[in-house]
Amino acid sequence: MIRLEEAKPSPEEMEQMFMEAFGKHESSFIPQHVLLIYDDDRKIAFCSVYAHSKGTLYLQYIGFLKGAEKKYQYYRETVEALHKMGFPFIMGAISNQNTVALMWALRSGFKIIGARQASNGELFVEILRVLDVG
Repeated sequence: MIRLEEAKPSPEEMEQMFMEAFGKHESSFIPQHVLLIYDDDRKIAFCSVYAHSKGTLYLQYIGFLKGAEKKYQYYRETVEALHKMGFPFIMGAISNQNTVALMWALRSGFKIIGARQASNGELFVEILRVLDVG
């Protein structure tokens, strides 16, 4: 069972986590709200989110740190934990080139709600997950 813990990493710490998770530097990434993800006492990942609108959380990134196993299971548990924070709707956008993330999202109950093109030409698939209350 995972747990989420609110964090306020320094820009350097955030860059280090981002590099470890994604293997690249993202100078334009400014996290709104960072949550560290733990499996028991071991930090396995981080996620960056912000409140999009009432009841809707926008998931920017989930980044897994070195040594994290069962990544898809942790992904699903993180999404469920975000819902339990009081957000019945979770939105996000995934690069159309990131087929692993797109498949994980679809297998986890996200639906495709649109697409958009970033200013750099990259195409993003917009997704939404609605908490199943039934």
